[in-house]
Amino acid sequence: MAYPVIMCVLITVVTTFREAYGLPLTECRSGFVYAQCVLANNPSMKDLPGFIKGNVYFRQKVSKDCRRNGPLAIRIEIQGIPMNDQTKQHGLHVHALNDLSNGCESLGPHFNPFNATHGAPTDTPEMRHVGDFGNVRKKEDGSVVETRIEHLANLLGPNSILDRGLVLHAKRDDLGLGGDAESLKTGNAGARLACCVIIETNTPILIY
Repeated sequence: MAYPVIMCVLITVVTTFREAYGLPLTECRSGFVYAQCVLANNPSMKDLPGFIKGNVYFRQKVSKDCRRNGPLAIRIEIQGIPMNDQTKQHGLHVHALNDLSNGCESLGPHFNPFNATHGAPTDTPEMRHVGDFGNVRKKEDGSVVETRIEHLANLLGPNSILDRGLVLHAKRDDLGLGGDAESLKTGNAGARLACCVIIETNTPILIY
């Protein structure tokens, strides 16, 4: 019978398609894809005061065939950001790689599949990187608790941020308005304080 052969070929084609387009290999029957990133200090910054830790959670509604069916919801929970300067906001960006062999520095540049200049999360795709998540606002105790909706980055498809680095920076992101070349590249957000790699999870995440 030809049915087993046809089924085997179909599974191979679907799996290859999903891998090529960054789609999760898990089933999407739940209606959502979930991911998590566990932030920790940049190991290459030995003199960093305090200890940064945190979790960033992601949830996106998808169809049963694993296609985007809504924006990306993000929950940011961070503790221990240094309070040794007047910085109230810190840049948060998705970077292109998942390499932590040299600390946060080896995660590469911002995730920028459209080859755009750096911008704000509210900018059009032509005016921002997919990885441009803007700033998080630090409380007086060095913590961050925020929820936001992201309309460009995805957990699936060509713009998938799964298996890419997430970096918390030392300075405020100027959102590409700083008037110099570095502003259009990184937002002058400075050193990489903490980082992690965004990993898909099968555990349902409630983002509120």
